[in-house]
Amino acid sequence: MAHIAKERFAHVGENAHDREAISRPSVTFLQDAMRRLVSNRVAMLCVVIVFIMLVFSIFAPILSPFEYQEQHYGHTDAPIGTVCNDAQSAGNGHVHLFGTDTLGRDIFTRIWMGGRVSLIIAFASAIVDFFLGAIYGGISGYFGGTLDIILMRILEIINGIPYLMIVILLMLVMPPGIITIIVAYSLVGWIPMARLVRGQVVALKQQEFIAAAEAMGASTGRMIAKHLLPNTLSVMIVRVTLSIPSAIFSEAYLSYLGLGIRPPLCSWGSLAQLGIQNFRLYPSQLIIPAVCISLTMLAFNLFGDGLRDAFDPKLRR
Repeated sequence: MAHIAKERFAHVGENAHDREAISRPSVTFLQDAMRRLVSNRVAMLCVVIVFIMLVFSIFAPILSPFEYQEQHYGHTDAPIGTVCNDAQSAGNGHVHLFGTDTLGRDIFTRIWMGGRVSLIIAFASAIVDFFLGAIYGGISGYFGGTLDIILMRILEIINGIPYLMIVILLMLVMPPGIITIIVAYSLVGWIPMARLVRGQVVALKQQEFIAAAEAMGASTGRMIAKHLLPNTLSVMIVRVTLSIPSAIFSEAYLSYLGLGIRPPLCSWGSLAQLGIQNFRLYPSQLIIPAVCISLTMLAFNLFGDGLRDAFDPKLRR
């Protein structure tokens, strides 16, 4: 052990002001959680990956010389790195970085356009899950009793309906597209959030600060919105980060079955569905969207695990 010279220490004595000056500053729960999250290298790497995916999905289709629906029949199923020599195309002389598909459309542009669609569906579904699950679970947990039993039985009934059947029924009354997928996923995706919030509220409403708020005359709405839900926010945030990859997979699954996005609009799932048809001859048409789906889902899942560890009070030091 290294020797530390005695001269480096100063005697404080009985001066309370000096003792407070050298005391460790207080750290809030949120500050401590963010410190532990930032120190988690895996979680930070996942943040970088998600950020890159978002940036490319937003700006790559705009900056690309090719339109996502633009067809070049002279360059169908072109390999990676093919140079476009179509004089009638705005992308003449530019490189198809990921090649082209069966209709000669630039896969690079379509990958990031598909990423934009998939991420819009995922984030929109997660937002709906967050608010609907928080309101439903908060009401059920706070009031309890007969109302809680009725609301939980309704959840079980909804959860018992097969998800694919819900999508097919929606297809009968709504046109296939982004809105239909968001509605279909949101009809069942909020149930885990509602159950989680309900359990947290049931535990929190027994605490002393809730009794104090009731004694001061706080209304039911204020009790739920100002006292109960904010104290469940950490677990709700973790749940949202884990529901995003679930929504991405759900969209990819539906598009792969032909129940999702319709051409010429594309998503990662629809691109994978098209790529599997030519997998033996042109494997990159399937591998590239599959890697994007897998990498994004893995990044969100690992980031959610990092958030869960950061907000865990048992790990607080």
